Amino acid sequence: MIVRISNAYQFPSNFTNPDALYSNDMNNELFANLKRGSLNVYIWMDMFTGSIDFLKSKLEYPYNPWKKYFTTSLNKIQATERTGGRIFGYILTREYGNYSFEVKYIGSIELWISPDTLPSNAVKCKSTIIEEVRYFYAYLKSEMKQYIEFIYASKKAGEIEVRWERQSTDYKYIDSDCLFPFVNDTVRIVPETYNPLPLPLHTPSSWMINQLHPFEERNTLFSIPPIDFSQFGTSSVFASCSYKPAIPDEYTSLKLISSYPAKTLYYITSTRADQIVFDAVIGKELKENILGLFIESISGAYPAVHLSRLMNMGRLHDDDNGDLYLIEVMVTLALNSSKEYLLSHYVVLGHKDYPQSQFCHPTNMKIRRDTFVHILVTHRNLPRMLREFVQNMEQIYDETGDENFGVIIVNYVIPQFNVTTLLRQSRLKHWTVIDIVGPWTKAGAINLGIDSVKSSDDIIYTTDLFVYNPSHILDDIRKHTFQGYSGFAPIIFYMFPNFKQGTPSQTEGFYSTNGYGLFSLYKSDWIILGGMDSTKFQNKWGSEDTDLAKRVLRTGYWIFRMVAQDSYHQPHSSSSLWDEDPR
Repeated sequence: MIVRISNAYQFPSNFTNPDALYSNDMNNELFANLKRGSLNVYIWMDMFTGSIDFLKSKLEYPYNPWKKYFTTSLNKIQATERTGGRIFGYILTREYGNYSFEVKYIGSIELWISPDTLPSNAVKCKSTIIEEVRYFYAYLKSEMKQYIEFIYASKKAGEIEVRWERQSTDYKYIDSDCLFPFVNDTVRIVPETYNPLPLPLHTPSSWMINQLHPFEERNTLFSIPPIDFSQFGTSSVFASCSYKPAIPDEYTSLKLISSYPAKTLYYITSTRADQIVFDAVIGKELKENILGLFIESISGAYPAVHLSRLMNMGRLHDDDNGDLYLIEVMVTLALNSSKEYLLSHYVVLGHKDYPQSQFCHPTNMKIRRDTFVHILVTHRNLPRMLREFVQNMEQIYDETGDENFGVIIVNYVIPQFNVTTLLRQSRLKHWTVIDIVGPWTKAGAINLGIDSVKSSDDIIYTTDLFVYNPSHILDDIRKHTFQGYSGFAPIIFYMFPNFKQGTPSQTEGFYSTNGYGLFSLYKSDWIILGGMDSTKFQNKWGSEDTDLAKRVLRTGYWIFRMVAQDSYHQPHSSSSLWDEDPR
């Protein structure tokens, strides 16, 4: 095995604005001198539903398809089963006027046309269905290229057949002389320097956005400055206590954190639908009693601090050791009531060393919002998903402005793809690439990533390339990972292969309460545990996460389990996933 490690901060990007699109030879080759007679076709597999919304929600859409090619005709395009795609480029007509496009296809399809050559100006065309044939209507100009795009999805195999007519004339096939491709990027794997900015996203409908990324104000708490009590002297609000929940014998017996406001989630199988309600902290009366006692304690110690409203309350119930609460409230100061701060604090109620009505603060659970977090993934033969992962990390950086996180990519080298180049082009400030040549082993790759972290006081969080990470994930990690005490394994939604649009009770998937593939620990605690068991799982993957969870509990550490909202794992096939040729 050969290992090469690259550490770097942000490199200046060649593509800081749209004008840079044609700034180098690679992009000149991709976009310049494209001859008429064809359109681009992008194909995505693993379409377990015929929903275009589902296609648009895939992490690799719209820039990283499984397959790319040119089509010289819209007469009959073959669409295999469980695929979605986009057919795009430019159309040029010899006569202006109102056109109708007749489209025969067994799945879902949309037509987007721009009034000019800019894809960003494309609008979705109105349509009607007559006897299972869909008709789209658009106004086209003469002797002028206009951007055109078909987006389609289906679970079944079939053909896409497109004809057009102008002002009630007969429908005819579109002459290939009217078609122009958008980009010459049909090589199997696009170079890392390819800049895809011009392509329109065509985002999912509001239903899909709300389903996958539901808005909750408590998921934006990372943007609120924390209160600093050191400026008010040394007064202690709560007595200190040593606290640890009762640790079960098996990871499957771990209790979940309940919350306020309540989280109502759904678990759907092929035979039944069960609603899981992650209860509000046990009902209204208890929540108000807990909050009232907390406010009374803070106000008594710090009269200049005014608590205005509750943002989040988490509760871990324990009959033997007392209930653990995470209370997060907005506060203002008497000298400046217009500016709000966030107070996030852990307290225990019912501790054996204190009266039942008195809070104490667990000494080993002080929240540090500036702890450096390394997000660790391993990669082989998944260049499309790796690009999406980097884009997801850029989104987190843009939305949080958090300078105290970075990515570690353990990369099993494939000749067609340079991960270091990709990261140099990104907006990420901190990253590490570990290039490996040799047989793929997931547990061993994670250990290499852990070993690359220098500081024992940093957090390392393992995740999956097929997981969408919300911007509040860093905040969640820091509030539930404590050095020498606990790890954090968020519970996320796993889409079933037949995930489909519908009411929440019809959404098919499950919350993985027994999965530990997403896991955070301090570097010092990874060392104590010995990392992943790379001997037991040297030549296989699967169950290495539950093995880790068992060892964490046997060490005497706690594992916090909480639903991470608007985070999900998309379905995918295992075909050529790791050791075959890259897709």
